[in-house]
Amino acid sequence: MGFFSWMASDTGQSIRNRFSPDGPTACFLLSPDGNHIREDNYEGYGVFGGVDVFVWWLRTNQRELCHALADDEVREIFFREDFGYDSTDGGRINCEYPIKIATEPLDYDSVEASLPCNHQGFFGEDEAESCWDADFDFED
Repeated sequence: MGFFSWMASDTGQSIRNRFSPDGPTACFLLSPDGNHIREDNYEGYGVFGGVDVFVWWLRTNQRELCHALADDEVREIFFREDFGYDSTDGGRINCEYPIKIATEPLDYDSVEASLPCNHQGFFGEDEAESCWDADFDFED
C-alpha cells in the first residue's frame, strides 16, 4: 500500500508526509464542530493526530451506521463498501462533510474539500519524475 495524502484546503499545496525529502507539513484535519485535529509529523497513512481520516469521514457522514462500531470495523466498512466517498473529489460526492485538511485551524465552512495529492505527499511537482528511481531509505 502506498501513502495517502491530500492538498491543503487553504494553500493548495501537498500535505507532505515525514518521509518526504522536504519533511512533513504541519496541518489540521478540520472538523465541522470546531474540534480540529493537529498533526505535526504525518506518517502518510491517513492518520492525523491519532484519528484515522477514513474512519472520521464515515463516522461523520454515516452516524447511524457507525455509532456502535469500533474504529477497525468502521475502517473495514469504508474500504469494503461504497458510501459515496470519491477520492478524486476530496470526498465531496454524496456527503455533507468532506475531508478538509489545512495548514491553519480554519473554520470548516471557510474552505473547500481537500483534493488528493497525486504525489502521495512525498514528491513535489518538480521532483516526481526525477525521484521515482531514487533509492530512499524509509527506516526511522
